Amino acid sequence: RATNDAAPVAARPTVTAPQPVAGGGWRIQLGAFRDSSNARGLWQQLQSKVPGIAPFKAIYTPSGTRTKLQAGPIASRTDAARLCAEVQGRIPGTPCVPIAP
Repeated sequence: RATNDAAPVAARPTVTAPQPVAGGGWRIQLGAFRDSSNARGLWQQLQSKVPGIAPFKAIYTPSGTRTKLQAGPIASRTDAARLCAEVQGRIPGTPCVPIAP
């Protein structure tokens, strides 16, 4: 006699992608470039390959002879780390670091 004693499979919780937050001070840094056009090129590549980055604004920050590519604003360090994980999962080897407000 067959019985159906299998436990129901729990639904996987939905994880929402981080969203920009007005006044959020966190950012992610995606590199520092001597040539600012390389920073802009990386941003375009990220937009086409990393869906979660689309709602964020590219921030080009001069730093000495380099241009830092950052994205934000992000509400929290946790959200910034989640976005970095997505970037690195989609384009392995891409540097990504959460930056404090």
